[in-house]
Amino acid sequence: MTAREYFEQLRTIESDIRRYGEALDAAEARIEGLRSMGSSHGSGATDTDAIPRRIAQLEEIAKAVSDAVAKKLESIDLTVTVGE
Repeated sequence: MTAREYFEQLRTIESDIRRYGEALDAAEARIEGLRSMGSSHGSGATDTDAIPRRIAQLEEIAKAVSDAVAKKLESIDLTVTVGE
């Protein structure tokens, strides 16, 4: 792989990390909304049943971010090595 390809991969990974961060923020906001719906104002169990699904989504997003960060660090290391 050429240095240019590494930089393109790095740019893609950074974009993915931003996108995952936005998805994480959105999922957290949904969880907060579900918690308030599950209170005395909401419709009860149906609303709170969605919380575990949202938490699972958060875990998936967190893993994707972790994987993307690892790829980013690997790309940076390889780019530095190629530069040397």
